[in-house]
Amino acid sequence: MRLGYTLEEAPAPGVSPGRDVRVASRELDAHGDWERLREGLHAWAVEELTRRRCEFGLYIAEFGTWLAEGDPGYYLRESYFVWSGDEVFTTHVEDSGINVEGVRVLTAQADSYHDLRRRKAHAS
Repeated sequence: MRLGYTLEEAPAPGVSPGRDVRVASRELDAHGDWERLREGLHAWAVEELTRRRCEFGLYIAEFGTWLAEGDPGYYLRESYFVWSGDEVFTTHVEDSGINVEGVRVLTAQADSYHDLRRRKAHAS
């Protein structure tokens, strides 16, 4: 199972839906302390926004599992940032209603399902 942080820009209305909104991502040690990693999301996101000199806007940082192909799976925490271009104006934090063990089970099921679909597609 893969675990990580993801930071994305929330696209403004009217922006092309095909535009890549991913700003940054970082894979984490899935055997680490998940509560400590959850608490580290805010600092990581602010560091990335600052380092990348991101412009004013709404950004979404997520801590959670990643599916086998590297896309975000199930989140344990989402943080919404209104970023000034230099600092955070305001944030909203939302923790998953599903506990850590539930997220692990859901991710394992999703990975198994995607693996089965890939095998069926190759067999056809």
